[in-house]
Amino acid sequence: MTHGRRLGLAAAILLGAPALALLLAFTLAQTGLGKRLIADMAGKLASSAEQQLRIDGLAGIVPFDFSIGRVELADRDGVWLAATDIALDWSPLGLLSARLDVARLGVAAVDIARAPASPDRRPPSDEGFSLSLPVRLNVEALEIERLTLGAALT
Repeated sequence: MTHGRRLGLAAAILLGAPALALLLAFTLAQTGLGKRLIADMAGKLASSAEQQLRIDGLAGIVPFDFSIGRVELADRDGVWLAATDIALDWSPLGLLSARLDVARLGVAAVDIARAPASPDRRPPSDEGFSLSLPVRLNVEALEIERLTLGAALT
């Protein structure tokens, strides 16, 4: 084998292997098992000692145009927020330029039973709660068909 052919083969492997890995990951993400793994992993990554996120019923074309059957947020006292039939239409390409572009976020029902439990220990802080995302968030349409607040919130 000549030097040029070896170089060509090495380049094909270096470029082809990541493309093949992406294709296999995308294909796995479209299976029932893949969707359950993604939902479980997302829930674990977004959970903490004080708050747990549970995602069930991931469907559609992941990661482009998909839906979620149910999302629950729980703390030490149990589930305090549940959302059902969630549809997300977004563009993952925006993440390359630090943007999260959501064309439509639709939710059939959001039930907020109570405020989340306060953590046992709070770090000393002079400021209130703040949320900082590593990307700029743009939601063009947000639709919530039904919002229910528990007695403790009304």
